Parts: sequence; structure tokens; C-alpha cells
Amino acid sequence: MSITGDHRLLKRLNRTAVVRQVRQAPGSSRADLANATGLTKSTISLLSQELIDEGWLVELEVEAGGSQARGTGRPPTPLVLDEHRLAFVGVDLGLASATVVATNLVGKILTESSAAIDTTSPARASAQVARMIEALLQGAELRRRTTVGIGIGVPGAVDDRTGVLRFAPNLGWKDVPLRDLLSDALAGGLGAGLPLYLQNDADVAALGEFEFGEPPVSEPLVFLGLGTGVGAGIVVNDRLLTGAGGFAGEVGHTVLDVAGPRCSCGRLGCAEAFVGLAAVTHAVLGGTEPPASRDPATLLQSLPAAAFDAGRAARDSQIRAALERAGQYIGLLMQNLWAAFDPALIVLGGPTCELGDALLGPARERLAEYAQAAGLQPPAVRQARFGRLAHAVGAAAAVIHYQVRPLSGAPALVGVLPDAA
Repeated sequence: MSITGDHRLLKRLNRTAVVRQVRQAPGSSRADLANATGLTKSTISLLSQELIDEGWLVELEVEAGGSQARGTGRPPTPLVLDEHRLAFVGVDLGLASATVVATNLVGKILTESSAAIDTTSPARASAQVARMIEALLQGAELRRRTTVGIGIGVPGAVDDRTGVLRFAPNLGWKDVPLRDLLSDALAGGLGAGLPLYLQNDADVAALGEFEFGEPPVSEPLVFLGLGTGVGAGIVVNDRLLTGAGGFAGEVGHTVLDVAGPRCSCGRLGCAEAFVGLAAVTHAVLGGTEPPASRDPATLLQSLPAAAFDAGRAARDSQIRAALERAGQYIGLLMQNLWAAFDPALIVLGGPTCELGDALLGPARERLAEYAQAAGLQPPAVRQARFGRLAHAVGAAAAVIHYQVRPLSGAPALVGVLPDAA
């Protein structure tokens, strides 16, 4: 696709290049930005002022002295992302509940709410989520800001260009035009007309770690989501890897043992059959069936307190063995992700991580064993910075990610990063 003749698109690309450079190098001057982007100083001056006016950037005050004292004239004015004027809404649409948050441009959580939703009907679930979003937008914190867009993370494969949820096995949804349903449900309220971005929940969680991490963020970055389902979000070369059909990262259905237990997908030995929260709960309970609900909160509540404490779990042979076995399989899954994507960083998140070091310690040890056997340095591994809000905050980060990358897929249903006249 040739873009050389599209003035408006080129302007958007230049504007977003400025935002991204300031994100990577806070405190850059206009001269710094011109050198880094290759744009002329006059273009940088114009674009910077537009972005300041719209709330993306802000100038820092320069202390007297410094450059002037050395006789170099007026000191350059540093630019940073503006934390006080814009808001980004993120939604984590789960199996039985939804969480809605708003963040600022650097990932500070401004407000949040959670509620049970009826996921037996996509239309009813969309209407309930829309009411949650509307309540958030009506709050005092967001009334003081300009809301840029809404991101939605869902537990399934997404066609991010059409906004269709292609398949969410744990929800029982297939080929649901979810973005259209949410847009219709938001019509007439404060959310009407805001850009909507729909993406897999592990993918948005990866974007949350990428966009809101301390720059420069290591790449490739893999977010391994451990819950009722198991999935991975992968950021490489400044882009989210979604695959040809939106199924990239569905590592819960990679086979770890051809003779393993049957997975919910019908295959034998999938990762989810070993490290999905229902499987871990079943093992910790000694083969006793966990609650019929696949809601993570319900499953976690069914576990004994010792399962959440590494010291107490170590003294209970049944719990220790169950968590160590599951942890070993998580380590095997991380090894496979390492071999496939050579990540600099693996982030572990999701409700299963609440089981702590009794589960994640063996996972790290297994990965280290594979690295030692190969004589290689393993990737860094850490837990999600936003904990239980990783998916919701990541959905807010997805708005930023796609707004400042106008050529990188996932177009919003409506709206784009505005062009000033």
C-alpha cells in the first residue's frame, strides 16, 4: 500500500512518531525529537504544539541557570507525556464477571469497578458491560478528562479488524459481532462515538506490560495468562503478534503430553488440561471435583488456605505435590515459548498466579533446568505488574497502542487519533 500521497495519513504517522519517541525518551526536547524522527524542526514544533493542546504532551519547566549560565541561550524545553488530561477505558470481559478501569497515559489507574454479568447471552453481557462503562464515564474523575477510547479484552480468538469474537470456548461464544453489540449498547450515552478496540485478553495484558512498563521495554515480550484458560500475548518489533486468524498465542491448546488428560477442546494432553485453573484445583483437592463453575473466583474460593501459602503448602504433601506438578508443566510451557519466540521477558499473570511461589517456584526451577541443560541464559521471568487487573489495564493500554500505531491493525469501529487543522 502506497502512502506517499496521503497527506492526512502522513501527518498522523508523524504525530504518533512524536508521541512514541517521547514515551521512549521522556524529557526529549524538540531538537531531540527532530534528530530522532528525521522530521524538520518546524514540523516538530507544529506537531508538538498540537499534541500539547490535545493533552498528549506537556512541557516541563526549565530551571533558571544551566544552559543560559554557560552562554548557550535559551535552554531546550523538555517534553513528557501528559498524565492529567486524557483517560483510557479498559474492559476485562470474563466468564462470569467484568472489570472496567480507566487509566491515564502512563498507566496510573484512575478508577475501577467489577460486577457479575450474564454471559449466557452476548447481547445481555454487552448491555451490562455498557452500563458499567457509562457509570465510569459519568464519574467525577473522568468528567475532568478527555476519554480517548475503550479497549475490551475477551477470553477468545478475535478478528480485530471486524470486531468479531471468533471463538471463546470457555464462554461458549462463536462468531459474535461483539464490537457492534457494544457499540449499539453504548449509543445515546457518554460512550457513544468513542473508538472501540476488541482483542484477546492475554494479548491486551501483554500490551499493558509493554506500554506501561519502564522504557525501554525488553522485546520480545511474552505475557503468559494462567486462569481457567491458558493463553499468551506476544509483542515483537513494537507490534502485537495476532496471527493470520487471531489465534496466535493460544498456547493452552498446545500439547504437552500426547497421553495426557482430555482437554475441554477435545484433544489429549493440552497445557490447559495440566495448568488450567480447573485442572489445578482438581489436583489440589485430591481428585475431588471442583465447583461446576469455571469462574476463576469461584474456583479459587474452593481451595484450602494452605494452597496460597508456600510454607503451609510445603507441609501438606497432597497440596505440595499437586502444585509442584502443575508448576513443572508451567515451566515446560515457558520453555516451549522460549524456544518459539526467544523472548527477553516472560510475564506471568492471571488468577492462577494467586497460588504464589508454591506453584510458580517450581515453574521457574524447571525453566532454569532446561536453560542449564542447553548452556543458555533463560529469559527474565516476573509476575504481572497490575495483578488481577492485568487484563483490564491492558485493554486500556490497547487503546494507546493502536492510537499511536495507525498502520498496525485493530482499527477502531469509530474515531482515530485526531488531526488538528
